[in-house]
Amino acid sequence: GKAASVKTAVVFMDAGIVVRIAELPEGEDPDSFVQANGGKAFRDLLAAAQSAVAFQIKSLSGGEKDAKGVAATSRISKAVLETISHSENAVQTARLLQETATLLNLPISALESELAKVIETQKRAAERQAKRPRKAAAKAAVPASPVEAEVPFYEDEGGEIPPDVLAASPFMVEGE
Repeated sequence: GKAASVKTAVVFMDAGIVVRIAELPEGEDPDSFVQANGGKAFRDLLAAAQSAVAFQIKSLSGGEKDAKGVAATSRISKAVLETISHSENAVQTARLLQETATLLNLPISALESELAKVIETQKRAAERQAKRPRKAAAKAAVPASPVEAEVPFYEDEGGEIPPDVLAASPFMVEGE
């Protein structure tokens, strides 16, 4: 739904792509919409597509009792700034901030200040994450079973496995 549209927009913004979102009527997908309304109606819908932040503000505002209130505006702006923080393009970021300021009736300077905080928080979180050992890497380093373990091949000149290596081996050797 709407949350998935915003998440997808973030992925595209990370890739430097300008995103606009066209909203289909409830229960419609592009195919059913075109079948019921025709190609021209679909092109008109695409032409009326909104920016990702305008779509997000509209979606989040609909879920608030008092969307114009201070608490709701704070929640909405924080979510939108999280989205804007994924824009790698300074011009796109500036335009999205201007649009957000207009739609939420906030000074752009306040949004710029809060965006800087969001970006700083994301950087610190990324640094903490980079310092943590990865669970997947740790699991990969420890084999799940002896069969999965890569056993080095040891052989002295006589074709025998050295006794110290054999003693340390977790594998049973026939004849022992």
